[in-house]
Amino acid sequence: MILGQSLEARERTIAELAAQPVTSTHGIPFQGEEARDFPKQLVRIDMPKYRVENGRTSIAQREFIVQQGLQTDFFSPARAEEEEVQRAQHNILLAMARSSRVNLLKFFKDAPQNQPFILDSAGFVVNGNRRLAALRTLYEEDPTRYVRFSHIQVIILSPCDQRDIDELEARLQFDENIKDDYSWAAEAFTIRSKSDHYTPEELARIYRKTPKELTQLLERLDMAEAYLGRRQKDGQYHRI
Repeated sequence: MILGQSLEARERTIAELAAQPVTSTHGIPFQGEEARDFPKQLVRIDMPKYRVENGRTSIAQREFIVQQGLQTDFFSPARAEEEEVQRAQHNILLAMARSSRVNLLKFFKDAPQNQPFILDSAGFVVNGNRRLAALRTLYEEDPTRYVRFSHIQVIILSPCDQRDIDELEARLQFDENIKDDYSWAAEAFTIRSKSDHYTPEELARIYRKTPKELTQLLERLDMAEAYLGRRQKDGQYHRI
């Protein structure tokens, strides 16, 4: 299974898509607009790479690092192009796809792709990482039966900064009414990881919380980690 083409190949595909006429669009909340339209386009399923800064996988990444005895920067964005990092992220996403409220592998056995994946301008998946892991697994298992997943619908964001990506992720992921395992801890972990780059007021706005709610969420994470530390279970968030 190819988990994303090279950066050069992705950039070439994105440039070619930009030159094609627009036949269909999809609206998303982006850069202050509630429904900014982007062209819907088709790419091969092996084209995109997973985005390792994915908020929903932050806790699972931490557990993986502890379990495997890896360096704390294993999932650093600087290593996102590496095969071993993409493979680890794929396995984390696949486990989530299987254990979520709706088992995505079972769902897509009889269903088409339901929403376009959102890629950034370098071909990393901003939204839809779990769905992509599920579709790739099904296609790998039976390319004939799941030939409909040989190509996937995507929208590609215009070049933007990290704040635009963070705000989009917050709107699309944490606003959704999806209560996956440890979602509160993943949200808290994600927010805390961004505290060096945003003021508390900015974080409260991005994640749509009051300052009090934000403080309580982060304190809850601190208490959970202290509890695990006292029992020598650091990083084992599934015990919370």
